[in-house]
Amino acid sequence: MGLLTATGHLGAADALLTASSVYQEASSLLDATAAAPQFGLQGRVGYEDARSYHVDNLELRLSGANGTRLQWLAGAALMSARSHQDGTLQPESGADIPEVLLSQQAREIAAFGELRAGLRPGVHATAGLRVASTRIEGALAGEGGEDAISSSDISVTPSIAFDWQPGDANRYYYFRYARAERPGGLAPATEDESSTFEADELSSFNLGSRLKLRDATLTIDTALFAGQWHHIQSDYLLSNGIVATHNVGDGDNYGWEATVRWRPGPWILDGDATLQRARLTHPEIDVADDPRLPVVPDVRLRAVLGRKMQWDAWTGLLSGEVNYTGPSRLSFEEALETT
Repeated sequence: MGLLTATGHLGAADALLTASSVYQEASSLLDATAAAPQFGLQGRVGYEDARSYHVDNLELRLSGANGTRLQWLAGAALMSARSHQDGTLQPESGADIPEVLLSQQAREIAAFGELRAGLRPGVHATAGLRVASTRIEGALAGEGGEDAISSSDISVTPSIAFDWQPGDANRYYYFRYARAERPGGLAPATEDESSTFEADELSSFNLGSRLKLRDATLTIDTALFAGQWHHIQSDYLLSNGIVATHNVGDGDNYGWEATVRWRPGPWILDGDATLQRARLTHPEIDVADDPRLPVVPDVRLRAVLGRKMQWDAWTGLLSGEVNYTGPSRLSFEEALETT
């Protein structure tokens, strides 16, 4: 990994230039003996999954303010991401057999900006916009034959927020909306399955508050949230046991979360709670009677009790923590759910 940053001024604006490069390799060897008949093999079979990722990024940000009521930010970014996957079967006898060879490259040019304005004392509005042009090229060779992708997409992702801090620093209220998009691409496939998957889009809404009570020793954060997710990308198992990606449909998630922090003298009392409902609403796959989104439990709870202690020049903290995570599904794959 390499990172270079430079700061300075362009006219009256503050400037930040960032350049980075990240390279990562990962390799795993799996036992594929149970799936050997799917590949026309017998005996013990291993499957080596070797992957590499290379991301280069260049970004320029300019920011400034017009007094205390108007702040702005503008910038541009260039990004190049390359990935390579090489899946090889290793039978007990005989030569290795290439099973998956996947190479992809994504290039993105983006421009973005944000404006924050004071509407009245204690009330601010923030609006942002990001426009990106993305081109994806890839090639795949595997059990499902050869395939290629060459696509271009322009995404427009806005955000807007309002916050209100009436009178003092002990009360704070906010609303935020934001939209994001993740590009599609190629994935391993068999003859009966598609090797391409679409981009997915997420829109999120948050309405929350922060209150400080009892001379700021008690802090209460609460928020209502909702999310709408279209063309959700999800990993799944091919019939031969190889992990791939596909679109599973549209879904949403809405709920409530709260955090309480109390500091009465040397005592520490904290509590967190999240109640949510994440479901697949318009499935493109068979979910039977369980449309829950994977690894998103309906309930999460946490409680902490602690006490600070002092002995002359020594200080200490004794605390205990209890966590509860409600049941959730591991995957949309029935085979993973039942093992």
